[in-house]
Amino acid sequence: MRKLLLLSSVLSLGVLSTTANAQSSGFAARVASTKLQGQAYAGSAVYNDAIAQFVNPAILSQVKRFEATISNTGIFPSVKYKDFGTNAETGNVAKDVFTGAAAFAAKIHNCVTVGLAVTTPYGLKFDYGHNPAVPDLKNYVVNAEMKSVAITPSIAVKVNPMITLGLGMDAQWTDIKFSKYPTLLAPALFTTAKGDDWSYRLNAGILIEATDAVTLGFAVKTQMKAKIRGSFTANNPALNNSAAADIVFPTSYTFSAKYDFCPEWSVYTDIVRTDWSSISNVALRVPGNADSLIIGGWKNVYAFSLGTSYNWQQWTFRGGLGFSTSPTTSDNTVAGRVPGVPDSNKEWLAVGTTYAFKNGLEISGSYGHEFFEKGKINQLATAARNTLDGRVKEHVDLVSLQLTYKW
Repeated sequence: MRKLLLLSSVLSLGVLSTTANAQSSGFAARVASTKLQGQAYAGSAVYNDAIAQFVNPAILSQVKRFEATISNTGIFPSVKYKDFGTNAETGNVAKDVFTGAAAFAAKIHNCVTVGLAVTTPYGLKFDYGHNPAVPDLKNYVVNAEMKSVAITPSIAVKVNPMITLGLGMDAQWTDIKFSKYPTLLAPALFTTAKGDDWSYRLNAGILIEATDAVTLGFAVKTQMKAKIRGSFTANNPALNNSAAADIVFPTSYTFSAKYDFCPEWSVYTDIVRTDWSSISNVALRVPGNADSLIIGGWKNVYAFSLGTSYNWQQWTFRGGLGFSTSPTTSDNTVAGRVPGVPDSNKEWLAVGTTYAFKNGLEISGSYGHEFFEKGKINQLATAARNTLDGRVKEHVDLVSLQLTYKW
């Protein structure tokens, strides 16, 4: 019985690591920069904002001398599950969260700029409660929280008037906590598992100022793996042990372009590919048992966005729209959507503005709304869980504020 409970709980940790997030595809979140949020993250690999060094370190070459910036974003999701068999529906199971980012950049030579960014690139938070409105949900993860913080030092070298090369490294801390009723064989047993780890990866990018009006950017983030290690507790019978899972953070490729119609008006575009298929094998280690694998089966996805900015006196006005595909499906597989935020295809509309004071201080704000397609869930019964046949309705509001000082 003890091994069964441990195995079920660690398997749930693996499922949590692939539970979708309401801000981006998979469990990624693109909410670091308020300015970029105001144009649906269009131009993220070319935009002149110190926080954007997290996407493309080469953008640092656009810093005139020194720049410091800090942003905070409120994420207000609504996620409701309806069961087709019983017509029962939950209330909003997603939790409001606030996340921040900060960055600093300094030009130390005419051709060399260095920077440091602190961001929160991945995360999720939901809670169905101990007694979900849809009883069959009880045998899935009923509440979970995933947090991450990435510290990214970067350097950009302008090799000629047209080309800048950039290199950076993410040092990322990931923390996961979840709770569930582990099996149908022990329906009253409530368990909690938690763990954390540091992981590392490289970022590389290029910025090409092709003409006075055209700027191109390309950046890549390498894959990295977090070896989550932590504790497992159960209430009935009382049990304390260890839990472990390896979580892959995928490689991503970003291509951005900027075109200046005139000094006041610019348009931006973004294409991002994320290789979520790399999580097809999630290794799980259970004390006293052989290693287990969760066959994730996620697919690679793309995100597209188009945005614009217009400068008028000391104001900048922005707008944008985006579309991203989901790595999950409604099939009865591990790759299928699970009762946490299920991550379906989405559209993102955003607006934003900046006011620049003459002393170098800038205040930026943005608002965005994400529209998700209805996400069908089709999970058949196993020895550990009941059948789920239903759908999730969701949307997300994003409100962000950023302060920037240039000197």
